[in-house]
Order: sequence, then structure tokens, then C-alpha cells
Amino acid sequence: TDLMNPNFEPERASVRIRSSIEFLRAYFFAHSKLQIHLCCGDQSLGSTEILLTSLLKKGSAEICQHPVAIEGAFILVPPNRARQKLPPMPLDMAPTVGVSVSLQKDGRVCQVQLIFCYFVLMFKVWV
Repeated sequence: TDLMNPNFEPERASVRIRSSIEFLRAYFFAHSKLQIHLCCGDQSLGSTEILLTSLLKKGSAEICQHPVAIEGAFILVPPNRARQKLPPMPLDMAPTVGVSVSLQKDGRVCQVQLIFCYFVLMFKVWV
């Protein structure tokens, strides 16, 4: 595949989480970074980190009305071995990877009177 003109489908993944909003918010605060690696076979070409703390802002009930998301182009950081050999690069020329992370309440299972709800965390990565 030509990385300058990629023609492959985005990688998608989803995880079902059983939690209350407050416990999930506390978990995202304690484990705030989602690390994503762009790989070719078993070799990492680079990675990026997405901060999850903004998905569930304290005091916000936004997740109860609609899915919340983080989307954007994130700088792809090369592995340590490669980073040592690369010259410094301006940020506007750095390679990026597109990432979309969304969190939504699973309405089929969760009811308002329950303490624990199911949430679906999905992410999509593209180059």
C-alpha cells in the first residue's frame, strides 16, 4: 500500500462497558490516555495518544442525550529507535493519523433507574 495515497479501509473497534457514569468518569481520569499504534504486520510505525478525560466532563449529563466523541488528526510519534535517527520536523509537516473515539449509552439495556449502565466505546483510525 502506498502510504502517500492510502486506499485501505479504516480500522474499527468497539468495546461494551458495564459501568455507572461516575465510575467510568473516574476510570477515564485515572487512565486518561488511549494509546493507538499504526502497525504494519508486527512492527509499529508510530503511535499517538488520545486523552479520554474530555469524553465525560464532570457534572455533564451530555452522554444521557447523545453520543460524545473526540475526533481529529493526531500526530504520529515514531518508535524510540526511529525517533533518535530523525531530524527535528515542524509540527505542520509531522505525519498524522485520523482518530474518532465515541462513547454512547446503550439504550437497549440501560434504564434510568439502574445504577450501572452499558456503554459502547468505539474508535476508528485512518491514515
